[in-house]
Amino acid sequence: MSADGPGLFDDDTAHDVRKQFTRMFAETRDAAAATKEMLTAWQDSLKQSDEGPVFWLALAATQWRYGCLQPQVLKGALEVIESGSDLARWRGSPHEHRRASTLRRLSQQLSRSQPVPRIPKLRKERVPPRLIATSPDGYCEAQSVGFGTRIAPRSNVFVLAAIDGGRPVVLDVECDYQKLRLQWLSPTTLEIAYPSDARLVRKQDTAVIGDREIAVVVQRY
Repeated sequence: MSADGPGLFDDDTAHDVRKQFTRMFAETRDAAAATKEMLTAWQDSLKQSDEGPVFWLALAATQWRYGCLQPQVLKGALEVIESGSDLARWRGSPHEHRRASTLRRLSQQLSRSQPVPRIPKLRKERVPPRLIATSPDGYCEAQSVGFGTRIAPRSNVFVLAAIDGGRPVVLDVECDYQKLRLQWLSPTTLEIAYPSDARLVRKQDTAVIGDREIAVVVQRY
């Protein structure tokens, strides 16, 4: 799980929970059925000490917003807050006190009357522009995905497995995605070249995809 800050939806898990539930709720128009699907889909994550607490918090906040907070979800969120299981991963962090404030606000919110129930609207997701390079054996593919703005373009390079999960970001650079050059030197080595005038935000030297470790070679041109 990656967290950018102490806010409730500042990490990937909370964001994914909110997105998935609102989609399921919009499709089924049945909060109980959508909740049941969520619990099944996230059953492995619920066992983890970092993702499990975040799941309950994010799902409770999302359901409260749409006026459909389920008793089981409310119970799960309050247990997380009262037990301190979520705050434990923030011990010693400069954001610990802000995270504690976030949890207090959520507890207060969940104790108030919910808004009038409403069904979320399904929004057509915009697929960002990208370039794709497939490894010689077809096991992996690298994708240069563009985001940001036309004035301040930015790109990420992901490595994905063709047969299972995994989507680590191996490069984050401030330039147009079309200016990145992706080349597989071998089934386990990816070379990425980016413009010399672009600012490199971060990179990593390896990526584990399935049972394979991919070496990442980054250079300027």
